Amino acid sequence: MKISLKQAMILRVIVKSNDDGTFCDLDEILERLTEYEDAGPTTKQSIQFVIRTLIRKGLIKKKGQELRRGRIRVVIAATALGYLLNSPYNEGEYIVKKPVMSLVKAVS
Repeated sequence: MKISLKQAMILRVIVKSNDDGTFCDLDEILERLTEYEDAGPTTKQSIQFVIRTLIRKGLIKKKGQELRRGRIRVVIAATALGYLLNSPYNEGEYIVKKPVMSLVKAVS
């Protein structure tokens, strides 16, 4: 399975989850993507598109809604396959195209 660099970065953010161990919502993913300098400018709409793609590939799933920061938000979690692909034992050749391998390893 091949995914783009942007998809790999978003998947990595979702797998890492929050510091307190809870799953991320869309705004938290957007905020944490700024930590990656290769992410570039990102909008909510582009993240929503990537999330739909990762759901279709079976790497993430929506876990339902929670009240966070005064609003109801959809929580997103990685599937077992998503966790497996972000395992420290995976060198990345299974998830990203070869030309961007060095970039993905640099962000991890």
